Amino acid sequence: MSLLRHIGLYLSAIYDGWVALVSGVAGVVLLVLLVFWGDDYLFLRDNKKTFVWTAFICLMVAGFSAWRKERQKWERLGGLATLSMRPKDLVSVFNQRTTTQGEQLAKSYRGKWIKISGAISDVSVESTLDSVIAPHRAAMVNFKRDIYTEPQILMWFSRKWVGSLSVLRKDDNVTVLGQIQRVERNSIWLIKCELVKVHIPTEKE
Repeated sequence: MSLLRHIGLYLSAIYDGWVALVSGVAGVVLLVLLVFWGDDYLFLRDNKKTFVWTAFICLMVAGFSAWRKERQKWERLGGLATLSMRPKDLVSVFNQRTTTQGEQLAKSYRGKWIKISGAISDVSVESTLDSVIAPHRAAMVNFKRDIYTEPQILMWFSRKWVGSLSVLRKDDNVTVLGQIQRVERNSIWLIKCELVKVHIPTEKE
């Protein structure tokens, strides 16, 4: 299973980098061939429409990949407005209410982003198959908590974070940026999570 996971990480890295580069270069090359030599060679002339569409698709893939990378960078740098609420404030909508009433109120938090800090309780890596079906669910992290006063925080990370998460130990303090998937009476589920800060205690601490 470890080999399959490494293959998945390798393919993900290729997609994030080389696919965009190759698509962009291929699109430009095809356009240059069509503009300067499109009428000189029978093969290009007879398949001009196909090459035009291929070049267009290549450039669209490259453009989307570049936009996606910048968007992710912008989000990591705080471009997204995050909720300035504590986890226990989020689940407080269930106080003195039925589960149905609380869920209706909690819907307003869905899709919002939040930064949460805490001490690592556990890190688990999902199977390669699961991470393919749900790309942002390759690894799950949860924080230590007081079960009587604090909700459980369940954070899902994509494949690219598996390496960074694998070296974390219990009690390491981290700050996580995540998108709220759902809020329940005693738990909060975050997806598309990213590590913002890691503080690993020294021996003196």
